[in-house]
Amino acid sequence: MSDAGDARSMAIEMARALALLRAGHTLYADILGAVSETVGPDGNADIPVLVRRLNEALTAYAPRDAEIRTMLARYD
Repeated sequence: MSDAGDARSMAIEMARALALLRAGHTLYADILGAVSETVGPDGNADIPVLVRRLNEALTAYAPRDAEIRTMLARYD
């Protein structure tokens, strides 16, 4: 492969990695938001709402996790 092709492949890989990093940050923010919005200062939680919100966050992240596993498999 040419140097230009190598550079292009690396740029694509880095852009993909950056998108996955953003997805990870979004997952963290969604989990943090779910906890902070459903657990009161007294420690009592609205468990059904918390579980629903966590499930939504994890379900939205699942395709990104699959991409991460695929990307990591290439380097293992």
